[in-house]
Order: sequence, then structure tokens, then C-alpha cells
Amino acid sequence: MGKRLKSQRRGKGSPTYVAKSHRYKTVSRFRAYDELEQRGTIRATVTEFIDDPSKRAIVMALYYDNRDQATVVAPEGIMLGQVIDAGAHAAIALGNIVPVKNVPEGYYVCNIECTPGDGGKLARTPGSYCVVVARDEKEVQLRMPSRKIVAVSPDCRAIVGVVAGGGVLEQPLLKAGNQYHKKHAQNRYWPKGRGVKQSAYNHPHGGKEHHRGKSDMRSRGTPTGA
Repeated sequence: MGKRLKSQRRGKGSPTYVAKSHRYKTVSRFRAYDELEQRGTIRATVTEFIDDPSKRAIVMALYYDNRDQATVVAPEGIMLGQVIDAGAHAAIALGNIVPVKNVPEGYYVCNIECTPGDGGKLARTPGSYCVVVARDEKEVQLRMPSRKIVAVSPDCRAIVGVVAGGGVLEQPLLKAGNQYHKKHAQNRYWPKGRGVKQSAYNHPHGGKEHHRGKSDMRSRGTPTGA
């Protein structure tokens, strides 16, 4: 009798494949989008840099003047103890959290919100950033790291600068064990064994006999049975 594929077992869910979320340290998102930021400015201090196992980027802890706290990805060049501003009237300076409608064309921004108040969704990996290419009263157009142009609301917030840690992929891992621990901490599926190299009871492509000669995988949009 055959076995279920690993992708099926992961999809069903079990303690074997549950993410080690009890080891995660932070939730990276902006503070609540209230009137303090919508109509004015609030000041915050960088109190700590956190290396979270669930994220490749370094996270900075912010302590606001009204005693609010938040953790967001750290931009390159930010320093411990540095004071930043957040809000509609904040200056366009490194580390400040501003609405994208205030950012001039050509500036680099990161941790951009898709909708106002969602906490930041775009350009959060080490070394990533978006470039403001156009803006008007209805939308702001950003060039993504993939070169794709994405339009967001002018009231969406972003951090001025580039996410720190851009050279994280330049250092070689050297051993498969290092790659294993890196992927295991983030609950990533690694290594990915090919179906044709597995046993017949493990995968429909497996087995040494009756090899088809070419893949029988179908495109996502192909009708069933084609």
C-alpha cells in the first residue's frame, strides 16, 4: 500500500510539521494607525536590535513617547538609541515612518503597507526596497524588487531606507547541515526530493520499473485528464 505524499501530510497538519512558533521572538508590524500618525507626528527611540529565528532581517524594537511599543524591520544605517519620527508630518529621513504620499519620486522605502494600517507587507527581506516612481491624489506607484509596478493607497506607511542585512546571502553555508538548521528554524520544506528518485510506494513518479521517460506533470491551468 502506498503512502501519502509529504506535501499532503504537511497540508493536513500534524505536530511533525508544525512551525516552531514558540521560538519566535517578535511580530514585525507598525503600531496602530491612529490620529497621532494620521494628523501629526510621534517620536520613538530604537531600544534594541533583535535577531529573530523566524526572520532573516534584523528587527528593531521601538519605544514611543506615549509608551507604545512596536517591532519593525531595521533599515540599513540605523543606530541603537536613535530617535525617529512617525506620522504625516515626519521628515523624509532614514528610519522615519511616513505615508508614501509624502515620499518624493526616486526615494527608497521598505516595509510598505498594502492597505493603511495593516502593519507593513512589502519589501521586508534583507537588502530589499521599493522605489517611488509616481504619485497622485489617488495612488502611489512603487517599483518592486522584481521590477513590477505596484499601486498602493497614498495613506499607506513605509520606512525610509533599505532593509539591513543585504549581504546575508553572500556568505556561503558550506555544509548541508547549516542549510538544514536554517530551513528548520523557519519550518521550510527542505530538502525537496524528486519524485522519480523515490520508491514506488512513496510517490507516483517513483520506482525503477515502468519509467515513463518524461514528466507527467501538468500546468496549473490544464484541464483534468489532458
